[in-house]
Amino acid sequence: MAIGRDRAYLGELRTLFNVGAVGELTDGQLLERFAAAQGEAAELAFEVLVERHGPMVLRVCRGVLADSHEAQDAFQATFLVLVGKARTLWVRDSIGPWLHQVAYRTAACARSAAARRRRHEQAAAERTKESQVETQDELGPVLHEEIARLPDRFRAPLVLCDLEGGTYEQAARHLGWPVGIVKSRLSRGRDRLRDRLLRRGIAPCAWPLAPGLRLDDAKALVSPTLVQSTIRGISQFVTSRTVLRESAAILTLEVLRTMTIIRSLKTAAVLLALAATTSGVDLLAQKEAPVVPTGDTDALSTYEIKRGPLKSTFVTRGVIEATRNPSLINQVAGRTTIASIVPERTKVKKGDLVCELDSTALKDQLTNQQIVVQESEMAAQKAKLERELAEITLNEYAQGTYVQERAALQGAIAIGQSSLEMAEARLERTRRARQRLNDMIASKPETKTSADLLAEVDLDDRIDASEQTLVREKKGIELAKIKHDVLEKYRRNKTIHLLKLDIETARGAEFAKRQTLDRERKKGANLEDQIRFCKLYAPNDGLVLYANAPGGIAGQPTIKQGATVRERQIIVTVSDLEGPFWLHTKAKESYVDQLRLGLRAQIKVDAFPDEVMTGAVESISPLPAPHTSLQRSNDKLYGTNVRIENRLSDLRLGMTASAEILVHDLDDVLSVPLQAVRHDDGKDYVAVKKPDGNVDWREVTLGASDGKRIEVKRGLESGERVVDRPLDLKIKKPIPLP
Repeated sequence: MAIGRDRAYLGELRTLFNVGAVGELTDGQLLERFAAAQGEAAELAFEVLVERHGPMVLRVCRGVLADSHEAQDAFQATFLVLVGKARTLWVRDSIGPWLHQVAYRTAACARSAAARRRRHEQAAAERTKESQVETQDELGPVLHEEIARLPDRFRAPLVLCDLEGGTYEQAARHLGWPVGIVKSRLSRGRDRLRDRLLRRGIAPCAWPLAPGLRLDDAKALVSPTLVQSTIRGISQFVTSRTVLRESAAILTLEVLRTMTIIRSLKTAAVLLALAATTSGVDLLAQKEAPVVPTGDTDALSTYEIKRGPLKSTFVTRGVIEATRNPSLINQVAGRTTIASIVPERTKVKKGDLVCELDSTALKDQLTNQQIVVQESEMAAQKAKLERELAEITLNEYAQGTYVQERAALQGAIAIGQSSLEMAEARLERTRRARQRLNDMIASKPETKTSADLLAEVDLDDRIDASEQTLVREKKGIELAKIKHDVLEKYRRNKTIHLLKLDIETARGAEFAKRQTLDRERKKGANLEDQIRFCKLYAPNDGLVLYANAPGGIAGQPTIKQGATVRERQIIVTVSDLEGPFWLHTKAKESYVDQLRLGLRAQIKVDAFPDEVMTGAVESISPLPAPHTSLQRSNDKLYGTNVRIENRLSDLRLGMTASAEILVHDLDDVLSVPLQAVRHDDGKDYVAVKKPDGNVDWREVTLGASDGKRIEVKRGLESGERVVDRPLDLKIKKPIPLP
């Protein structure tokens, strides 16, 4: 298992180094690499195509062919046909719709060959068995036959979305259509396919049709062995013009021969149609050549009113452009100078540097701004520390200093109370001792001795000292209580409020410093963005075109190295050469009201006068284009883009081309020559020649015109004849109807 994974990784690495990152490459790019490269690079490019479209091709082959070996032969023959057509095939984006047609043709040829072989078999049992196998799935052959018969505009989205499992967005990118058109045409294609299946007796119960249309596990059906054998066969076919499987080679030759015959038949049909159209126009011109009469009404040239088609076209000229033209805009504020720019019409890759603006002054400003930002960061950090210090001081006082002061005062009060009680007890004891001494002296008959006198003096001193101590303790207790009350009622709240004020002040200073820092940082980031905007990179692969209008526009600087450009000015566009193209033209004010989105057009390039491309009007500018010095008149011109659908392989940007836009395409209307209409007093009249030879003026309501004929909406009937040149009548002025 490890060896198998290692080989797979090595295969992916070989693809990456030889072909590149294939996830972003279109089928057209892979086919170009296969046709242009040689050896392993060409083989790897084709292998990617086989892996990408192999499930769909095998599903078609298995749907048409009951035998798995015959389906594998048809699978290999389909890709061999692709090899044979690789150098002449033009692919827009996805080759899936083309491969579906080739796969069906190849499988149909293989089925016909198998049927011929079975007719020559003699064993009835085998014939019966094979007939039973053939009828096991009648839906597959019929389904893919009807898909192949659908018009390209319906078949392509059906193949990409339903057969290959792509999303609407992927199909729109491959086909170059808007997503809405893809959804609409896919729905209409499904409806047509359902109707055709019903007519053939097959009633699908729900969409998508299973099992003939859904992929289911088709990817699992394409085994690596089948892919590798197909690649080996193709490699041998390219190098030696031989194929490993003879049956696949026979199928390939038969399909290529059939495709050649079909192309020849289509060319012959086109030539026959052109010859018939030219002959018919010449015959009609000879038939309707007017004769100018001068006499009575019998000699007047008339025109018979008939119902028929009427097409009105508008011809304009313009320049081929890519539909995807992302602009590189100067986003640097003010005015700046172009330091360097790639030469115009240089092909660039996505991410390449296209233009660089002068950023010297901006870099100097950024250096100074970085210094300012550093100073602002230091100031903001200092303000933050001051705020934190103020918060710590408040917590210190509320939870420390205040608690200590309160405890000290409460302790002093308690000690004072204890000392007061002891002083009172001591005074009481001393007074009792003095009383006992007095009683003893009074009971003695003799006079007081010196010892008695000393005892009296000592006790009196003690009494005086105790009384003074008692007064001092009371005063101390009183003072401690006052301090405690002041602390609780005033000093605590005052200190806390002052500390909170300090916190708010520090907080405000920190906020201001932080705002200043953010502002300075934004200035620095803006300068960095401005410096980054000085380098303009290609948003996609394409061709660089300077944004210089032909003839120049007033106030618009010319794009070149050293030129000064203003903010929001478009410097260059990068035209996507791989995407769809359109013809950019300018319609005059007098014609723009006739244009509508979606109008069909035929486009001819001056460089290829024999080639005709088809397209449709995709956009019409709501405002007139700026007046340039090359404009000879003051007519207002409106930019109009006509998307090109079948782009020529040699088409280049900037080529001059003309577009014939189909303004009106009416199928069944009455019309008269323009010269048959007279306009009088705001009304339109035609001269109708009656069967009796008289001529009456009749008021009509007109519609669209192709420059030669004009539609008549009301006033005439089919089969009536009108005077081709009413000016030849003796009555020059129409007579209004009563």
